Amino acid sequence: MSGPPVLQCENVVKELGQGAGLVMALRGVSLELVPGELTLLMGPSGSGKTTLLSILGGIMTPTSGTLKIAGQPIIGLSAEELAKVRRDHIGFIFQSYNLFPTLNAIENVRIALDVRGIKGFAATSRAEEVLRDVGLGNRLTNFPGNLSGGEQQRVAVARAIASSPSIVLAD
Repeated sequence: MSGPPVLQCENVVKELGQGAGLVMALRGVSLELVPGELTLLMGPSGSGKTTLLSILGGIMTPTSGTLKIAGQPIIGLSAEELAKVRRDHIGFIFQSYNLFPTLNAIENVRIALDVRGIKGFAATSRAEEVLRDVGLGNRLTNFPGNLSGGEQQRVAVARAIASSPSIVLAD
């Protein structure tokens, strides 16, 4: 698969702190992601991987540089506009999975579909489909506390991919 880039960033810089405590978390990062491509960020702890993912996901603002998602510049967008870009184009998988402990696996996936306007039978069917795809067809109604760490991770993956986003960012 290929096509126009789904994400482009150019010369992204992120400074944290100020004065003597100034830290250059990112120094001129440029990259382009195209559909179907798998890109891995590797580096030691403290090298800026999470900072970069937060900027690419529109959660954090860079100090300077440009960022486009699906061809749309996102730096300078309002909080509401950024939320729409994230909702329409980005799936997140966080280190802690961020599952709701009072919701079962299907419900944890459905909640991501709900914010994208997919509800009812369509949401339940899609949630079941992606959970089966990640090998959890027999754990659909289990709560996170009754799932292993690996199973919780797969629920988080299913939630991130359920609505077919342009980009999935994993921390």
